[in-house]
Amino acid sequence: MVVSGPGDRSALADATARVHEYEELLAGQPVAYDWPQLDERAAAAMCYTSGTTGDPKGVVYSHRSIYLHSMQVNMTQSMGLTDQDNSLVVVPQFHVNAWGLPHATFMTGVNMLMPDRFLQPAPLAEMIEGEKPTHAAAVPTIWQGLLAELTARPRDVSSLTQVTIGGSACPPSLMEAFDALGMRVCHAWGMTETSPLGTIARPPAHAVGTPEEFAYRLTQGRFPAGVEARLTGPGGERLPGTASPRASWRYAATGSRAPTTTARAPSRCARRTSSARTAG
Repeated sequence: MVVSGPGDRSALADATARVHEYEELLAGQPVAYDWPQLDERAAAAMCYTSGTTGDPKGVVYSHRSIYLHSMQVNMTQSMGLTDQDNSLVVVPQFHVNAWGLPHATFMTGVNMLMPDRFLQPAPLAEMIEGEKPTHAAAVPTIWQGLLAELTARPRDVSSLTQVTIGGSACPPSLMEAFDALGMRVCHAWGMTETSPLGTIARPPAHAVGTPEEFAYRLTQGRFPAGVEARLTGPGGERLPGTASPRASWRYAATGSRAPTTTARAPSRCARRTSSARTAG
C-alpha cells in the first residue's frame, strides 16, 4: 500500500499490508530517464471492446497511431486544444484511453483535470467552479446530470466554453441548454478501432451564422485528416460523401493511423456498420 500527502496515518496502524510513503519511495531515485529507441509501429496500448459487430475484439495501438491521433485531436477543426486550455476529462482511461486525451494534452501542454471516481453532478459542478476548465469531454448522461445540478444549484461555470460529447447522440435540447450557459457543445464520433476519433461536427464556414449551423452540429460531422472511410447504404451500395441521417455507413479505417486489431479483422484495418448520423 502506497500513501501520499499529509493525512492522518493512524487508521493504517493495524493494516496487514505493508504501508509505503510515496515520497520515501522516490527519495534517492534518478531524476532523469533515458528514453528508449522504439519502433513507431510497435504496440503501445491495448483496449478490448464489445461495442462492435461480430465477436468482441482486442485493439492494439501503435506508438504511431497514438501520435497521429493526438495531432488530430489538437487541430483547430477538431478539439483545438492548446497550452492555454484546462481540460476536464470525464472519461475513464479504460474507455479508449480516455478518448486519447491524456496523450493529446501531454503533446500540447494542456493542463488535464481528472475527477477520479467523483463523477456525480455535484462534485463535477464544484470542480468546474473551482478549477476553471476551458474544455471538457464526457458522454451525454454526464452532461444531463450536470445540467440538472446547475439548474437546481447554479454555479459559476463561465470558464467552460467548449464541451466535447461522444459515446451517443446528444439530444438537441441538451445542446441548446448548454449553449445558453455559454458552453459550446461539439459532437464527436469514434470507435475503439479508430483510436478513437472518427468524425467531429465543427460547422463548415458556409454554415456558421446561418440557420444551417445548429442542424449541422446535431450530426456527427466530417472525417478529419488521416481518416479514410467507405460509405454504404442499407443494401451495400456505395454512397456519395454525404450520408443521409438514416443511412448506415460501413467504416473502413485503412490509413497509417489505424490501429491493429487482434481478432477477426485484417492487420491495421477495422470495420463496423453503425447508425451514426453524418454530414459532408
